[in-house]
Amino acid sequence: MARDQYQDFIDGFGFRRTLLCHGDVPLQRKINMDFVRRFHLLSSTEPVAPDFCLADTSELEFKTQEGSSLRVSHPLLKSAYLTLGRAWPSTLTFDELVDEATRQLDPQLPSAEDVQLLVEAMFVLACSGEVGFFLSRPKLTRHVSDRPLASPVARMQSQSDTMVTNMLHQTVRLEDERGCQALQLLDGSRSFDELVEVICGGMANAADRHQSSVERVDPAAVAGDLRQFLQTAAKLGLLIG
Repeated sequence: MARDQYQDFIDGFGFRRTLLCHGDVPLQRKINMDFVRRFHLLSSTEPVAPDFCLADTSELEFKTQEGSSLRVSHPLLKSAYLTLGRAWPSTLTFDELVDEATRQLDPQLPSAEDVQLLVEAMFVLACSGEVGFFLSRPKLTRHVSDRPLASPVARMQSQSDTMVTNMLHQTVRLEDERGCQALQLLDGSRSFDELVEVICGGMANAADRHQSSVERVDPAAVAGDLRQFLQTAAKLGLLIG
């Protein structure tokens, strides 16, 4: 037990994880890979090379944000991995994944064998942690709304740290203190122009307090930086739909 506890510390777990079951409940230790059909799937897979072909059987390498890499040659698998990566940080049901992956290849329905191959691939990637699966779709958005709203938990965390928790329960890092300050403003009450105005006002007040000789705050530059930050926040799964 002590050895396993120390191994947990090495692996990053803080305590022993034990699954308790009722004595009269039979354990099914063999997992049916078809379980992936019941979940919303998530992955950050994206092709390594900018030029590729989905329709043939040439090998295509994908990578994830965590640094994992995988190579596939089957057209449906290549299209599916590309589809998942483009949907990130949103999830897709298995049927949505099949429909979109097929649409990128051919309007005709894939064969039952091809779909089963995709089931097996998603099962393997789910077991290795390269594909996440959720019972329900996470309440996040990939699109920046007229009045951007960020996770309340992340906004609170950003008051003291650049490490915050996104809507996928993952820890992500904001670039700097300015990013933290921008995130704290995303409470859904301000339009883009109002956000720019508040940020410009804060920068001007800071310069006055420190008697800074920096050039006048440029609203256009602030707007450009904010637009980029909002896109990054959406990509990190920090914005709520």
